[in-house]
Amino acid sequence: MAEQAGVIAAEDITGRLDSLLWSSNWAEVVETFRRLPTRAAKDDRATRARVAIALIRGGRIDSGVAMIEALPHIGPERELYWRLLVAKNLVRSERFDQAITVLSKVIAGAPDAVEEIRLRGSLYGRQKRFGEALADARKVIEIKPRDWAGHTSLIKLLIQSEQADEAADHVLALGADAARDEKLAQMSALAFRRTRRTDDLVQWAEAIEIAGVDSAVMAACVIRAYVEAKLPARAEEAGERYAAFGISDARLKGQLAGAMIESEEQTPERMGRILGMMRASDIASSRDARALRKMGFALLRAGREREAVPVLERALTLAPHSNGTRALYARALRQSERYAEAAEQFKKLLPSHPEAHNFHRYAAGALSLAGQTEEAAKLFDNFVQRRRARMPDSFEDGFAALWDKADAHEVPPENLEWAWHLRRDKKDDRADWERRAKWGYLADQFIIDWIECRDDQIHEAMMKLANLDEAEDKLSKVDYSRGAILASAHIGPMFAGPLALELLGIESRWLASTPGSVRTGYGKRLISTSDQTGAEVARQTLRTLGEGKAVVIAIDGAIALSAPRVPFEGQHITLSSFAPRLVHRLGVPSLFVAPRWEDGKIGFVVEDMPQPDEGEDVDAYVERWQGRFLDHLREFLSGEPENLRLAGGVWRHLKMPGGQ
Repeated sequence: MAEQAGVIAAEDITGRLDSLLWSSNWAEVVETFRRLPTRAAKDDRATRARVAIALIRGGRIDSGVAMIEALPHIGPERELYWRLLVAKNLVRSERFDQAITVLSKVIAGAPDAVEEIRLRGSLYGRQKRFGEALADARKVIEIKPRDWAGHTSLIKLLIQSEQADEAADHVLALGADAARDEKLAQMSALAFRRTRRTDDLVQWAEAIEIAGVDSAVMAACVIRAYVEAKLPARAEEAGERYAAFGISDARLKGQLAGAMIESEEQTPERMGRILGMMRASDIASSRDARALRKMGFALLRAGREREAVPVLERALTLAPHSNGTRALYARALRQSERYAEAAEQFKKLLPSHPEAHNFHRYAAGALSLAGQTEEAAKLFDNFVQRRRARMPDSFEDGFAALWDKADAHEVPPENLEWAWHLRRDKKDDRADWERRAKWGYLADQFIIDWIECRDDQIHEAMMKLANLDEAEDKLSKVDYSRGAILASAHIGPMFAGPLALELLGIESRWLASTPGSVRTGYGKRLISTSDQTGAEVARQTLRTLGEGKAVVIAIDGAIALSAPRVPFEGQHITLSSFAPRLVHRLGVPSLFVAPRWEDGKIGFVVEDMPQPDEGEDVDAYVERWQGRFLDHLREFLSGEPENLRLAGGVWRHLKMPGGQ
């Protein structure tokens, strides 16, 4: 009878253990197991599978996992293990290898255990065991072909394992189905971004549209894809179409607003609509750093810098390593007159941009505006000293080495494409033309480095100036009694301009972002826009004109994103009206001026600009003056590629031709 009772106890034990497990009586499970009357009962696979749970959940993890390892499988206990969070508890305590052991035993007895396979694949991914992780991700999809989370994981793992092309191929194979789940759609877009396969990204968006957009998620996918492909106009068109069909929600409005802000043609009414859609989508309180950055950018474009500050601050909190967001935040702070905070943000950009002239100038300028003039001077002096230490002893030696650096110099492809379209000589060889264009930028940067870092050898740079008789003839005929406006742009060897005017005997001052703390003869000829307010710059300009001196203004440059832009050769470029308004108000003469390379020497282009007619309205005159300026600029840009410069000012906001 005793033996029969023992048999009955062994057969009934799993039920009793299950009851104790569901009640979380881990210790009682182990004690019940210890009191089992026979060896056979203790060796029962199902019993030991349950006791292992109690050991793990009760804190005796090593013992529990060891018991599981000794079992052939625990498939029939799959639900018990899943609902009692056995593997997940091991994951929380970062016992990944042991969690994988448990999951593998479940899968051995239940090959279609999708969630266990999914979790195991995730753990393999955390351990960078990508081969095993990818095998599990593919197994999930094999079992459940329309498991969108599974497809998302597979694409993510392919990207993480540096197989972005394979990830993009998988997205293309999914076609429109890749837009049926929001996370899958986001990961799909990331795959295309990593591969820079813009054409495939557009093809994918078109496949979604052909299949039929029937949800806000799919619509947002299409819009974002076109934005990523630098086709903001097409994105906006699609968004407007879906809104007309009644497909809309708060997030979709945010996506549409994000597409619209990419356009260069922004009126106050349009900016108001964009910001209204962004507010309706509640971006400001979201955790989407990209969307927050776009909203901050939109506010800066609209000239609402103070409103942009908290939005960009939140974006930076969510993405603290985004230098682009930090740069926007610093701009917003500076333009909100929070100079000390702006300086701190600009300074944080310096370690990752040790050679960036602009950030050093902006940081020093913001420090000066905050009253920290000594720190500003020290920061910029250190920047000058570091550059000086790397410079050759002679100008000619450094200049001769520039051609060797040209091939490796990177230029935004949209700048090269646009400039190639503008060239006058259509027979140019593209590779040679690009090399010469890149050299032109390097030459200009070498000139400013020499001017700022080798003040005692400035005469060596002046040896590069050509015969300036023609420029001298034109400039000598100018009546400087009330001063003169010399309008320029970010073209040619622009930093040689002050040297040329000095050689010609023209007393002048240049508006420039170089901080006033720069301690060189060059610095004394500048009106700094980085460490003075707009009002202070205007006062210094008027004072200089009143002294009968020329003021040189590159009218295509402005730090403020809200600066007005005008259409020009299929693009929109920043163009200040400050210069022509001064001419109209004061009656001072104005000319278009720009240094340019002529057979290895630096010449100087000087062209007349129109004077206001009697009784001419200021706005009409500004439009006429800017039109003439753009004519001269167009002619200049069509010439030798060495004179393009390809950076700053006119080049700053270019889009890839056809991207509008």
